Amino acid sequence: MNTRKIAPLLLFFLGLLLPLLPQNAFAQGKLAPGDQVPDYTFKTLAGKTVKLSQFKGKNIVLAFMVHGSGACHSFAPKLEKDIWRAFKGRNTVVLGVLVRARKAKQFKQSHGLSFPVAVDNRLAAKFPSDGYPFVAILDGKGCFRFSTKGVAAKRMIPQIITSLKKLGA
Repeated sequence: MNTRKIAPLLLFFLGLLLPLLPQNAFAQGKLAPGDQVPDYTFKTLAGKTVKLSQFKGKNIVLAFMVHGSGACHSFAPKLEKDIWRAFKGRNTVVLGVLVRARKAKQFKQSHGLSFPVAVDNRLAAKFPSDGYPFVAILDGKGCFRFSTKGVAAKRMIPQIITSLKKLGA
């Protein structure tokens, strides 16, 4: 059979089938809510080694940010005040993850962030995100429970608070 005639036909049928595939079919290797997050190790800007498993029994707020994003600059101080300080003694930890090393220390200092901050782009790649800031919340068993992305910081904070309260924080 002539492949020149078959190829367009196959493309046509593939185009018909793509919308029927589950949304996660293209997010190969990405975590979905309910998935167990593999233990992960990274170094903070202070030089401390942090493993996700060391926070077993606590909710973990992973906040992925980039220095060059105005939304991240707006989000960071709200994360410090409304999440880290408010939930610090309530079985919850916040870990900031700057996806690019450029000006990472400056970013942390300029916003007065007192929670641990690391530079890492491999962990961010495991979560379904299309922009920054992006937040993933893990429960005390290390399960990915909630994420928020692509919304203004003023709307993200209430969503994070609601999710943490649902997890008993």
